[in-house]
Amino acid sequence: MKKGLLTLLFTLFGFLIGCEEYEKYSKTMGCLNRAYRIEYVSDDIGVDYWQTPEETKKRRKGDCEDKAFYLQDLLREKSIESEVIFGFADNRKRKTMHVWIEAKKGNITYVLDPSRRLMMSREKLNEHSYIPVYNDDYIKSQLKEFQERSGIKEINKHYENLR
Repeated sequence: MKKGLLTLLFTLFGFLIGCEEYEKYSKTMGCLNRAYRIEYVSDDIGVDYWQTPEETKKRRKGDCEDKAFYLQDLLREKSIESEVIFGFADNRKRKTMHVWIEAKKGNITYVLDPSRRLMMSREKLNEHSYIPVYNDDYIKSQLKEFQERSGIKEINKHYENLR
């Protein structure tokens, strides 16, 4: 009975937002759920190894950037454009960097955080949440090494001039 009701609700939701929109939403949530199921495991102290999506898929564990790269790869397979974003999940606690995905749909930017299973439009987040950092030399150097090792070039347009 519950499964039938859920199917009906999702079908109605699909008609309300349009079949094409519902299909994209459904694909995006499916990818987010797959990335969320990757076990969160921090790197060892003093080590910041960025796994390729293939490594994350094989190991079934990783930290926030590993999960974000994996989610971006899953979204790319579904022809959903996205960017990996480096920054602070909570700007009031600028202690540790975090990594998430942002995807645009029309004029709306969505934050997708595979570590927290979050998908929300940026405009609905409070002003202290998910603050990007674009001009950071450490991120640039790590990203350049990752791109060379993984062969993935399109990660975030703000970091395109790494060479």
